[in-house]
Amino acid sequence: MIQLIDIPHEAPFTNCKLGREPYAKVLTDIVRTNGDGFVLAIDNKWGAGKTTFISMWSQMLQNEGFQTLYFNAWENDFENNPFVAITAELKTLLKDESSPVYKEIISKGSKIAKATIPSVMKAIIKKYAGEDIADIMKDYSEGVLEAFQEDIDAYVDRKKNIKEFHDDLEAYIKQNSNDKPIVFIIDELDRCRPDYAVSVLENVKHLFSVKGIVFVLSIDKEQ
Repeated sequence: MIQLIDIPHEAPFTNCKLGREPYAKVLTDIVRTNGDGFVLAIDNKWGAGKTTFISMWSQMLQNEGFQTLYFNAWENDFENNPFVAITAELKTLLKDESSPVYKEIISKGSKIAKATIPSVMKAIIKKYAGEDIADIMKDYSEGVLEAFQEDIDAYVDRKKNIKEFHDDLEAYIKQNSNDKPIVFIIDELDRCRPDYAVSVLENVKHLFSVKGIVFVLSIDKEQ
């Protein structure tokens, strides 16, 4: 994390001139008593010191036995799919690089993240490449019907993969959390391009919302 002042390991709020340590203690109690996981927003204007505060709070959490993860959304918004970057952060929890549970997460995640050509276009391209336009127009409806069936099959498969991903992720968190929720901090969300910020929120809600993870969003809600 980037901060402008020194943050001592044992007493992280020593150099805080704004008296924010009591707020961090309240937030820590909230995290401690809501182990099943939730999403928390730390809201303030850009430049008000949110990153410094969460850096101090993160160290406080670590001192009390919590594991924390940090993801700077702004530094990663050159990516089109935040799912990959968020999943990669989880690897830092590994105690064993050969963890079979993590390998299962990667296996299920790869199926979710895999980019494919839209099935309607894929079916039409596959069927009609090299044929003249008259044949394409003649059998277009048949191609769309086949593609629609592919969409249905893909939807069912995607739901199955997401369910399995959730199950494996919960098992992984339980295995690596020391019986305390993992605090996953997402910083600088308000500085990202809008479509990427929305995509991050969608990923948090639909893919990573499992027991044992508390997400902390450092944002300017107005932005």
